[in-house]
Amino acid sequence: MPETPARPSPGGRALLPILHGTSGLFIGVGLARFSFTPVIPLLIRDGWYPAKEAQLLGAWGLVGYLIGGLAAQRLARLLPPTTLSAMMAGVVALSFLICAFPVDYPVAAFWRLVAGFAGAVLMITGTAEAAARLAEMGAGRSAGILFTGVGAGAVVAAVLMPVFAEAPVRQIGAALTLIATASLALHVWAGWHLPPRPLPHSRLAAPRTGSGVERAILWVILAYALDGVGVTPHAVYLVDFATREVGLSAGWAALAWAAFGLGAIFGPLVLMRRSHRLLFPVFLIKALAVATVTVTAWPPAWVLSGFAVGFCTPGIAVLIARFIQYAAGPQSFIRYWAWATTAFALMQMAGGFMAAGLNQAMSGYTAVFLLAAAALLAGSTALRTGERVLDRHIANR
Repeated sequence: MPETPARPSPGGRALLPILHGTSGLFIGVGLARFSFTPVIPLLIRDGWYPAKEAQLLGAWGLVGYLIGGLAAQRLARLLPPTTLSAMMAGVVALSFLICAFPVDYPVAAFWRLVAGFAGAVLMITGTAEAAARLAEMGAGRSAGILFTGVGAGAVVAAVLMPVFAEAPVRQIGAALTLIATASLALHVWAGWHLPPRPLPHSRLAAPRTGSGVERAILWVILAYALDGVGVTPHAVYLVDFATREVGLSAGWAALAWAAFGLGAIFGPLVLMRRSHRLLFPVFLIKALAVATVTVTAWPPAWVLSGFAVGFCTPGIAVLIARFIQYAAGPQSFIRYWAWATTAFALMQMAGGFMAAGLNQAMSGYTAVFLLAAAALLAGSTALRTGERVLDRHIANR
């Protein structure tokens, strides 16, 4: 009797969607957003843009992220997922190429906005697509690995900072462009080898849940939106705060940012198999870590704060996604995940402009970081409310 060929293990088959999803988040969020943070003080140092305009470049990326969040579901119904993600990753790589030169400020702002747009589309549709493929393979609990791409971008930027500390900012731009191009090639290669899946043309593919479940999800989405305010100062202004205001050396600032990136890599790996019930303590830890940098100039405390906020940032995204999957089920996941990402983007954009304005009005970042910590505390309250609403709904069924 002939032997039946052995089927590939879920782990082996899961490699392609993991590579595709992780590389998409690496280029779309890790590089497009988090690698830009340590570049802001260098743009000011080299005289490319005045301080206020350079700080606002980070906020323009958040505007694009909001617009991309609003457009992602519609785009996902028009184009195959791998085609859409390849296009968005290509847009990010092109934005790095253009912004590697001292172009006029409106041009730079436009391409920061476009990169943010592409990053949001990759976060929503790329994550949902990779997670769906992993679930079909019986490896759904590995979906948290995808979010390690976020932290990897911050680590790359932190490594480049000391290497190019005395070099023109153009050299960092060239290095980031090369890295973005290489990650684009990996992303396209992995997507090319994935088997095709049907387009979600019909809205019936994402049915609404019951009112009790939806109320619970909306409370949790509110918490995630407040997290968007809470993470903005660390994600956009940490290095500028450390070097130009607190007086930390470029080496310590790079180390704090590297710690943020390492935390953002470890967070999803540690939390991807944990219950969404950990969301409340994670919010509290993040609030404390954000506030820490307002009360001390001790460099190791900044490194610890960077690691903790980095750990919690994609970790919260993993646990929010876990909550939505638990409450709404896989069929409705992309609907509510798009809502959550859009709400996060809206509040992050508001937080970005608010941070830039507060920094100018208060002549410093301290109030910005304290406001972020307060937003996280408010988010923990909304989160607890959502958990209780869901628990009551389940108990009354």
